[in-house]
Amino acid sequence: MMFKFSLRLILLFAFTTTLVAQKFEDDIVFDVSKYDIRKVGYPSRIIGDGAGNTVYYEYWEPGSGRQFSGYYLQSLDADYAERWFKPVFGDPAQKFEPMNLFALENSLVVCGYQYLPKEKKWAGYAHFYDTEGADKGLLPIDPAALKKFEAGFSDIYSVSPDKKRLVRMHYNPASGAKSPIYVSAMLADGKLEWAAQLKLPLADEKYKPVHFSADNKGKIWILMTKESMTGKFENDKLSQPAVVMYNFKDNSYHTYKVQVPEAIVPAAQIDITPEGNLLLALAVGDLSSPSFTNATRNGKPVPWSRLQFMQLTCEKDWIVVDTAVITFSEAHIQKLNFEGADFSGNGTLLQQNGYAVWLLESQYSQLKEQGKVDFYAEVLMAPVRMKDMEAGPLQIVEKKQRDLAGSVMCSFVTAMSESKVHLVYLSSVGADGQIMAASLNLEDMTLTQKSVLSNEDGTFYFNPAKSGSTATGNLILMGMGRTTGQEYRLIRITF
Repeated sequence: MMFKFSLRLILLFAFTTTLVAQKFEDDIVFDVSKYDIRKVGYPSRIIGDGAGNTVYYEYWEPGSGRQFSGYYLQSLDADYAERWFKPVFGDPAQKFEPMNLFALENSLVVCGYQYLPKEKKWAGYAHFYDTEGADKGLLPIDPAALKKFEAGFSDIYSVSPDKKRLVRMHYNPASGAKSPIYVSAMLADGKLEWAAQLKLPLADEKYKPVHFSADNKGKIWILMTKESMTGKFENDKLSQPAVVMYNFKDNSYHTYKVQVPEAIVPAAQIDITPEGNLLLALAVGDLSSPSFTNATRNGKPVPWSRLQFMQLTCEKDWIVVDTAVITFSEAHIQKLNFEGADFSGNGTLLQQNGYAVWLLESQYSQLKEQGKVDFYAEVLMAPVRMKDMEAGPLQIVEKKQRDLAGSVMCSFVTAMSESKVHLVYLSSVGADGQIMAASLNLEDMTLTQKSVLSNEDGTFYFNPAKSGSTATGNLILMGMGRTTGQEYRLIRITF
């Protein structure tokens, strides 16, 4: 087998601490000479295959073992030796643009768009492989109602907890409630389970989908929010989120409207528990509780008083199983008010070993001496133990960012290990700073933060948004060469 890269394995250092058990293990430089990766593409969507190997796709020009230009799926073992590489689409006359990569049960799936020359249109496809690289087929995934690719549409995906099912939602976020909703469900064996255009309830009330989760039975749970908030409390308290459960087996819709009395709900997120319940996380604001003012929802300031979790079930009727509440301390409120924090998204829900953690990221800026602006970002970590819905204390991870406020490079990447959640982030955009790790112990709810690597020479730009966790306790951080733009670095951090 020919290799597309040369490997230089450098063991830089390893350390162990009683507080945080991070180790900076291996530093690999993949030398690239065929193209400028700043223009074409370094590794995208790094994942694990479930067997301890690292997988990603990347664009390559001809040569170095590649027959033609295009995207290739790559698999590396635990020591970074190349196991195999496969073209995402085998015919160079037909274009295939990958958009995402997923690991299912004994399968790897590249989802994207293929250009059909005869029809002169782009169409949604999924390319399936087994974990040894054997081709399991290219699957068309557009519902019959979707006649052509339209500008402004995007895809969001959800993998069922048992990893036997991948579901894609294709819609236009900018169109809000008016957008048609196309959904396709794929099984791990490479077959299409169902595909349909959904007629979601509440669209006529100007509710739009913002997130969804797939369960192990084939149902999907769709989080919907109002298209806009007015910034007026009396109006906005009537515009709380809703969840729609869709069952393709009988084409039925079941709607749950959130109803928190005398409050607004400016942010929400959902996930499916291993037991099949819906986990619903809510940011709640009222006028009678201590609150901080959050400049969210189209820049209209609203109060945030607490974070609330709900477990629900639904076969035909909705049942609230249990709830939990996390309040903001006086110190939290003073800090967030002083900073003018802006938690503008719905965040991410993670689950690990019977715990759930809601991560919400804020960004703000402060003007320093001589006109210099320092940008900051912080992450709220809101944990809850699922079996009895006991909420833990709210934690705030503060991280300093510079140069590119608002960029995806100013975010973070997560990893899990046993009963811990880890955030890896940068003390700057990615050069001339520290690679940091914050670890939350879910059993005793303690938070530790530590530098895992100095990047003071600024040789590489590290990008958390392009990085990923490849196995429990392992994370791959990707960096791009700063000087020439023609090499990249993969760093493995173990916890």
